[in-house]
Amino acid sequence: MILQSQVQHEETLRQFLRSKWRFSGRLMKELAQEKKVFVNGKSRRMDYRLTPGSTVTVDLGWERNTYESYDRPIDVLYEDEGLLIINKDPLFSVHPVGGHQKDTVLNAVGWYQEQGGTDFKIRFAHRLDRDTSGALIIAKNKWIHEEISRQFREEKVLKEYLALCHGSFRGCFVVEGKIGLAEDGIQREFREDGKESSTEFFSLRTTLDATLVKAVPSTGRTHQIRVHLASKGYPIVGDALYGVQDKAERQMLHCHVLQLSHPLTGETLRIEAPLKEDFLKEMEKFKL
Repeated sequence: MILQSQVQHEETLRQFLRSKWRFSGRLMKELAQEKKVFVNGKSRRMDYRLTPGSTVTVDLGWERNTYESYDRPIDVLYEDEGLLIINKDPLFSVHPVGGHQKDTVLNAVGWYQEQGGTDFKIRFAHRLDRDTSGALIIAKNKWIHEEISRQFREEKVLKEYLALCHGSFRGCFVVEGKIGLAEDGIQREFREDGKESSTEFFSLRTTLDATLVKAVPSTGRTHQIRVHLASKGYPIVGDALYGVQDKAERQMLHCHVLQLSHPLTGETLRIEAPLKEDFLKEMEKFKL
């Protein structure tokens, strides 16, 4: 991906890159080492003095994928020169971990690249658990990754999840509190030394035994939605860690909507990810 802009007033190249595109110091250092920043077609150092009317060009496409590819289709929701957004399948690890070193989303995206004749370093802008399905953003270069990660960090990304829960309720409620790591090193729980968390929940459909819930978290703590729902007596179906052991193969939690500002255009980008088949089948079992 190429960024290009004309200089309006005298300043250093470093100052221009920071003000125009919010480049971090680390990114500018890497771009300088790779000689990927040009002024009027010539590679320049970061302390180079710019004059009005000069054209600055940045080549952000120098990084390449180094992971082995995995022949598995991915469900693409949106793609352009800077972003790839997919509807992640359930029971599909995002990164190589434990017994899943070469059969992950990362490896599948590598295979997708090969089929399309592209090659970029795969950077995930946020996290989804192995069990959780739904919208997942992949940045195609470091600058796009920094910009989207910043929006998540500053809580500027609208996130809407769908959860199938045990128990029945109507209306809406909010759960807030500090969440931290429990003594077992795995679970999260409410604790004084934790980090603030907040989620708003809306009942979409309900029966005597289950409720389809829309969850809108305003913070992004690990296991946040699962902990919040379980604390109110509505554990997610299939979530043995915070609920009860049932026959569902995974926790019925799905990232349904992501809405953010596109780093390239500044326009609002809203992505909706349809529910996966196993989630729909579980809803049928509860007659939802």
